[in-house]
Amino acid sequence: LPTPQTLLAETLTTREGSHLFLYPFAGRHVHLGVASLLAWRVAQHEARTFSIAVNDYGFELLSATPVDWPALLPQVLRLPEGEGDVEGDEAHAALLHEVLASLNAGELAQRRFREIARVSGLIFQGYPGEKRSSKQLQASSSLFWEVFRKYDPGNKLLQQAEQELLAQELEIGRLRASLVRMAAQALVLKPLARPTPFSFPLMVELFREKLSNENVADRIARMVEQLEKAAGGVVTAGGVERVKGTMSFGQEGPGKGRGTPPSPRRERRRKPSRPLPPL
Repeated sequence: LPTPQTLLAETLTTREGSHLFLYPFAGRHVHLGVASLLAWRVAQHEARTFSIAVNDYGFELLSATPVDWPALLPQVLRLPEGEGDVEGDEAHAALLHEVLASLNAGELAQRRFREIARVSGLIFQGYPGEKRSSKQLQASSSLFWEVFRKYDPGNKLLQQAEQELLAQELEIGRLRASLVRMAAQALVLKPLARPTPFSFPLMVELFREKLSNENVADRIARMVEQLEKAAGGVVTAGGVERVKGTMSFGQEGPGKGRGTPPSPRRERRRKPSRPLPPL
């Protein structure tokens, strides 16, 4: 179990790839920034693609290719020189540069820019009474984002998006304090044979982002059944369906099941048209 003096990291290898679970207990927003930063630092050693899942007490990094976490994790958890000092302005600027570089590789700042472009009037939202789809607005903001990034990197709207992202979503002050605290803790790296109670919810969060024709509740129920068998628990007849029946997740309200036929649509009676007046 993690303690105030230790930083718990768990690694797991599945058919989906190499998983890393880290538990800083710093909050969802800080975990998103730390996960993006660590993924960016690992990708500097070798080109990789990561999937990220976060919750209130930790985060997960999943790579389709094997990662040597025992060797890489202590390196990517390091702080820039002087970051622990109160007046380490250069180190703080270096950390800020790394955080912004990791965000530029993702879509967090672009999502924030979308709202800024809408409020500033950069994106035309249509005339009064005219509806434009969110896909059209997203395409327009993405186009402005790419053009500004390429030809006008000092644009005020880009800087506003980065500042709002750092202050509101990632909470850069708390992120810096969390990195300092994590650097002072003793790293405990545990390889896993199967998901633990800490890592299981993070794997479920990652399921929501994947394309599958299988219901998420069915996948969770199957994993719970496998964990029960591995723990030596008694699994009664019924299997996955029995486990799924005990879960509130994925249950649908009365009358909304798959077997319930849809309610018939009411026919609208058309009013008879008036005859045209004679010429």
